[in-house]
Amino acid sequence: PFFRREERFLVLMADHLLEPELLSSFLDFLKEEEKGEAQAFLAIDRRLQAVYQLEEATKVWVDDEGIIRVLGKGIRDFNGVDCGCFCFSPAVLSELAGEVEQGWGNLSQALSPVITRRGLRAFQIGDCFWLDVDEPADLEVAKKKLLSRLVSPRDGVVARYFNRPLSLRLTSVLVPLPLKPNFYSVVNGLMCLAASVLFALGFGLMGGVLAQTASIIDGVDGEVARLKFQETSFGAYFDSIIDRYSDAFLIGGMAAGLISAQGGQLTVLFPAFLALAASPLSMLSKEKLKNLTGKEYYPQEEGWLSYLPVNRDGRLAIIALGGIFNLGFIALWFLAIMANLQVIYRLIKARGILNS
Repeated sequence: PFFRREERFLVLMADHLLEPELLSSFLDFLKEEEKGEAQAFLAIDRRLQAVYQLEEATKVWVDDEGIIRVLGKGIRDFNGVDCGCFCFSPAVLSELAGEVEQGWGNLSQALSPVITRRGLRAFQIGDCFWLDVDEPADLEVAKKKLLSRLVSPRDGVVARYFNRPLSLRLTSVLVPLPLKPNFYSVVNGLMCLAASVLFALGFGLMGGVLAQTASIIDGVDGEVARLKFQETSFGAYFDSIIDRYSDAFLIGGMAAGLISAQGGQLTVLFPAFLALAASPLSMLSKEKLKNLTGKEYYPQEEGWLSYLPVNRDGRLAIIALGGIFNLGFIALWFLAIMANLQVIYRLIKARGILNS
């Protein structure tokens, strides 16, 4: 009653954790196989060395044509593992029901007639993540594996070695709460606004600590989104807008505090202007490079520059240290130099790409 007579459907094991990309890739594969002869499909993992508790997994033997010839937990010769994600046609469902009525106690055994007539085709999941969670200990392993997958290849040097280890611990505590990722983006923006006010009022130490805390929180929204499978295009766009406003607040607040402390002298405006102009160009230049190359652009591609605090995590660290150690003027100059150096580097790289 829940699907049309000739409509294929998915069967997922309730105790298996699957990332959405696995399912979307599986569905794409099924569209390509729509006119094929197979009536049943199973997602399998051939990365045997990486399978958690391999001895407990349901194994498969797949032939050179992608047909599953053997399926079961006790088989000795195997070249893949069942990931707990099937696709069946209604005809196969009727056949399975008949096998169950005859006493077959599990799905693997009930599929024997389908396997015998070469009707079960394998889909290889590639690098997608999955995990079979049977016991409380497995749940802890699942949490650790999911958290370890949250590390972003876009992390700069400060985020990689300081912010991310702290934000992951915070995310592990916050993720059970019924809060959307965008909530943490707003919190991050408000913290940066509060830090800018503290800078402007002359409370550099408090502003610096709050700015660095906001930098750590800046990783939480993305981590929660990936951990809860709530990533959206709008969420990423919303976060980038909040970040641009936050950068402006912090630079403006630090400049205002320095002008006030120096009795109205305006010498700070020039480095503040350079820093404020280049900060949004960091994101813009990265997106333009992505458009030019057709692939994601990562800081690690920038060679020696990737070891300098030029990305947003590094810029916030510069601002924080400037406030904490009462070196706001030096921090703004350093920020201006680092931010513009990155923009110039990417401009030269873009020219090289276009010329080639």
